[in-house]
Amino acid sequence: MVGRHVMGGLACLLAWSAAMLALYPFAVHHPYWICIQVVLIGMSGAVGTLLQIRLMDVAKEVQTLAAALNHSAFNAANALGPYLGGLTIAAGWGWASTAWVGVALAIIGLIVWWFTVKDEQRTTAANLQ
Repeated sequence: MVGRHVMGGLACLLAWSAAMLALYPFAVHHPYWICIQVVLIGMSGAVGTLLQIRLMDVAKEVQTLAAALNHSAFNAANALGPYLGGLTIAAGWGWASTAWVGVALAIIGLIVWWFTVKDEQRTTAANLQ
């Protein structure tokens, strides 16, 4: 089922991630809420699986190379996120401010998703003509 709705699932997970990260700064000073919040944020980790499925669908004959590039992109993201979050802490905005970096990155992901969907629709329409 997920294979048929990968792009919709990606949009939902990116929106979920943005929403849950936006709630994080408000829950951070309440031990019970923060435990729940961490679990809810962790659920957005499923985006990696959907990205891998999407990549394998579009990579066709070069799936091995695409998978290697996907790992490279994840490693770059694993470095970029903490770096940007560290900048907010260094700026004196506090450690809860790192969530706003995550919100911004999730929104950027949604923008990239939107352009991808529009490009796919344009390509499909051009191929039908």
